[in-house]
Amino acid sequence: MEKRVYLFVNRNKERANELAQKIKRALKESGYIITNNINSADYVIGFGGDGTLIRYLKKVKYWPQSKYIGVNCGTLGFLQDFDVMDAKEFVNNIDDKYVYQNLSLIDIAITHNDTDYIYSALNEFYIKNSNDKALRTSIKITNSFFEDYVGTGLLFVTPTGSTARNLSAGGSVMFPLMEAIQITPSEPNLAFHNFLNSVIVPKESIIFLFPNSNDKIKIIGDGETIYSGYYDKITIRLSDRKLTKLVDLNYDFIDKLHEKLL
Repeated sequence: MEKRVYLFVNRNKERANELAQKIKRALKESGYIITNNINSADYVIGFGGDGTLIRYLKKVKYWPQSKYIGVNCGTLGFLQDFDVMDAKEFVNNIDDKYVYQNLSLIDIAITHNDTDYIYSALNEFYIKNSNDKALRTSIKITNSFFEDYVGTGLLFVTPTGSTARNLSAGGSVMFPLMEAIQITPSEPNLAFHNFLNSVIVPKESIIFLFPNSNDKIKIIGDGETIYSGYYDKITIRLSDRKLTKLVDLNYDFIDKLHEKLL
């Protein structure tokens, strides 16, 4: 059966353009069909840094239907797994030597005046006061009250996002295939006895936020402001959708941690 491939290229990177052309030729020689329809592809091959995958997900509105293969083009990120030395070998291994990883996405719903605004992310959502004052919000996890948070902001992080902004905020690294959400406080106010460390909740959990002030908030999803305004309730949970990503059969997350962070 012929398989269709979409090439998603960071055109600002010379290395990305060069590799894309080499792999495109190798794909055609091996019988793959290069498609211009991103939604009809069996595989999407991304060329660039970690931001390339985020841009792809935004382009398909976080509804990935294709299997994603990330080709590294000289950056030090975690998401672009393949350093391609031989284009033909890389292409020949796609169906035989690469395995699937299913990465969790995270969903957020902001409710205000009986209207829901719904967004998704691969890495994280960051919630803060829109006027650079303290964020004051009440957190409930499923049926239980957790805390009244006062601080700079809150991160809600997937395992994939745990090695991104979460680390600089003092959060913990999570293994990619875990199904959980990490709640990481950013500069909690010590006078209010808030949790100082991140908390990891299982996939069945639903996180609710309720306002404890009349201030507007700003929500940043995967590095982009997605919402600014008031809210009556915020609901955060793991998405039913996942990103299917190909990695090498010998992929080792511990090795990658050591390579990228130590």
